[in-house]
Amino acid sequence: MSLSRPLFYIFIFLSCSGFAQATYKIHSHNDYSQILPFWKAYNSGLESIEVDVFLKNDTLYATHEAHEIKSQNTLESLYLAPLSKVYKTHLGAEQQIQLLIDIKSEAYTTLDAIETVLKTYPELTNNPKLSFVISGHRPELKDYNNYPDYILFDYQSLKPIPKKALNKIALISLSYANFSSWKGQDSIPKTDFNTLKRVVNQAHANNKPFRFWGAPDTPLAWNTFYRMGVDFINTDQPLECANYFNTLNATTKAIEIAFISDIHFQDIYGEFSDNDYKGIYNDKTNRHTLLRTMDAQLHSTRIFNENYFALFAALDDMVNKGIKYVALPGDYTDDGQAIHLKGLQHILQSYETTYGMQFFITTGNHDPVGPLAQDSGKSDFMGTNGQAQAIYSYKPLKTDLPVILSKDIKKLGYTGVLNHLQSFGFFPQENHLYWATPFSNYTPETYTYKTALQQSTLDNRMYNMAPGYTIPDASYVVEPTPNVWLLALDANVYLPKDSIAGNALDPKNYSGASIGYNNVITHKTHLIQWVKTVASEAKRLNKTLIAFSHYPMIDFNDDASNELESFFEGKKWQLERVPQEAVSKIFFDAGIKIHVAGHMHINDTGVRTFENEKSLINIQTPSIAAYIPGYKILKIKANNEIEVRTEQVNHVPNFDDLFPLYEKEYKHLTSQGTPLWNHEILNSTSYHDFTMFHLKELVRLRFLKEWAPGFKDFMLNITAKDLLLLPYLDTNISIETLCLNKTEYKLDWEMAENKAVLALQTSDLTVEDFKDWTGFDMIFDFYRIRNADVLAINDIGDKQIAIYKWLFDTYKLTLSENKNDDIRQKLLTFSSIFLKFLNGAPANHFVIDYNTGALKAIEN
Repeated sequence: MSLSRPLFYIFIFLSCSGFAQATYKIHSHNDYSQILPFWKAYNSGLESIEVDVFLKNDTLYATHEAHEIKSQNTLESLYLAPLSKVYKTHLGAEQQIQLLIDIKSEAYTTLDAIETVLKTYPELTNNPKLSFVISGHRPELKDYNNYPDYILFDYQSLKPIPKKALNKIALISLSYANFSSWKGQDSIPKTDFNTLKRVVNQAHANNKPFRFWGAPDTPLAWNTFYRMGVDFINTDQPLECANYFNTLNATTKAIEIAFISDIHFQDIYGEFSDNDYKGIYNDKTNRHTLLRTMDAQLHSTRIFNENYFALFAALDDMVNKGIKYVALPGDYTDDGQAIHLKGLQHILQSYETTYGMQFFITTGNHDPVGPLAQDSGKSDFMGTNGQAQAIYSYKPLKTDLPVILSKDIKKLGYTGVLNHLQSFGFFPQENHLYWATPFSNYTPETYTYKTALQQSTLDNRMYNMAPGYTIPDASYVVEPTPNVWLLALDANVYLPKDSIAGNALDPKNYSGASIGYNNVITHKTHLIQWVKTVASEAKRLNKTLIAFSHYPMIDFNDDASNELESFFEGKKWQLERVPQEAVSKIFFDAGIKIHVAGHMHINDTGVRTFENEKSLINIQTPSIAAYIPGYKILKIKANNEIEVRTEQVNHVPNFDDLFPLYEKEYKHLTSQGTPLWNHEILNSTSYHDFTMFHLKELVRLRFLKEWAPGFKDFMLNITAKDLLLLPYLDTNISIETLCLNKTEYKLDWEMAENKAVLALQTSDLTVEDFKDWTGFDMIFDFYRIRNADVLAINDIGDKQIAIYKWLFDTYKLTLSENKNDDIRQKLLTFSSIFLKFLNGAPANHFVIDYNTGALKAIEN
């Protein structure tokens, strides 16, 4: 009797549902023969790992035969030491692991040696997530209970397990060849399936998990064993097998990577190695502090001191979010001095060992400042009574200040910077699945940690900048977790100031690297060729490739750079840092889809769309040392989507610890009658507010100096109501004349107000909305939007943003041009730039289609 079609469909559905609910674990067979023993299986999420062991001369070697022994391959070096590192530092997923030790030498003496060595690893033997299972040559069953509880055994029979040994049996393993000759290349014969299924059922009757060894190792075989209920899927392809089942069961875990840029870390509690000077004593904290003056940081685009506390707050936030992978796109210190590098190294290592976080750093224009070490110093540290204190690595020729001397304030070059930070991506680590540089000569298939380590020295990573000028390239690609490649690009280019008569060993004969990719595409072309190779390999191996570097690949001004150059009448606003359009095209053609950058201390997203409607996305990471303090998280999903969200660092414990010291500085400046910063900044109640006040003072003390004097004075003196009425005034009269002679043009102003009132009736605004703010408020909001993008709206207010948009749209439609009226032209340009800032690509929370680069905003 045949099944009716509806019943047949129901039968298939129920059968598939049952199979889909089967549980399984993957067993890495003969794992020691992998190119990356232990780490490949562990990072792939496997829960059972096998190592053959042979005892010789009191050493437990990882080998199948005595004649195959390699002195460096021991049970300890390949498995016990890595396991200890995992559980001591919380590295990776810390999944349940069964280490199956297959004894190839005499059972009793070898097992005694295993027990002896395991006793030296109490962090492993006392770990409930870890079990040690003895296979191969084993003691007699009656002796199993003579061994510690942490040693279990592999049972290799279908006979009932004696009750007295039941609790010592971890699993049942049998040779596949004893039951079937199926090769796993095509569908399994029904008779073979049924035979194997009966074996599995018999094993399960003992209430123990089951494994076939010597079984076919193909995707079809994995699926077949999975469907018949085999508990441990035996494989020599741990990553491929894990990928297969993650895809089959839709269990691929999203990978989150945090990007925190431009920390500009200065170790305010650091100590000089060659000088007893400790800085100024702070009664609030009872600690000496090496800090820069408030005056110094209010004239800088970055905060020098409070960002120390912000770094801890950001890292703690990542810990709370379960972030394991953290990338730093440059400028992690303020100038690459030893005192700050040592402090940063200590902090990152503490988060590595405590929380299992992994850090990946690339270079910035502040670290290293140049390819070679060079003397340096600052004259704006704070002294005992609040005055400026000079600290240098050399004796300056001219200074009126007492000088503290220390070599630890010297700006280090590549060698010094990488010596301190070598474990944070710059050099391969044993747990990396892959690591390479532009100069490596191996492939992902031939990669070994030992080979990578040998080729990673700086001597092997040099390129010719110009004849006689050979400097390092610190770029690298790393696979920290399966199927994700992080491409760290060293885009620093230090052009010789005099490549003919100059000295290549003179650190002062090199220009700075702040220009970024505009110099890369002309003077570092080997990097572009290598990126092509990496992107091609990533595509071939189905790896998600995320590139990051210090410098933007796309215009970071919402495509307003040309207007900004016109507005500022030259290359101000750091316009020399804007990448040429050729940069994005070159790297898109090389295969880059997503690039994360820093350098500009802004929150922004740049998009360039090319052929086939595919795009390159440049994600600008804000700095925690400027408004708005924050970092980015990229969440790599299984559906080829990458979710990007911006995490603000608003609340920072202890951010105001140094305020009593600034009070001393303010008192000193007052006594000297020197220009003062705004004391109100010390009333900030949060780090967010502190950085916002920092930006406000920066606008007042520094940025406004870049503005054309006439337009600056106009904006600083105009009212909001005047800004409303300007489009409705007589265009034949200059705005300056109209504003300076309001009595004479009283009728014009009255008529303009009547027109404005009528125009506002089509909006949700009234004249009252143009009374409580000023031209300076608009300027400040201009910089807030530029720095924080949409994140500034919470500070500015939705209503004020609506006012600006209406006003600028009105200017665009109504405020006609007059080439002879400079203020009118500046106002039109300013409003056009502001509108572009307000209408850029999503920059807070959005999703990127990895295949096409298409962006979609996510409303929070």
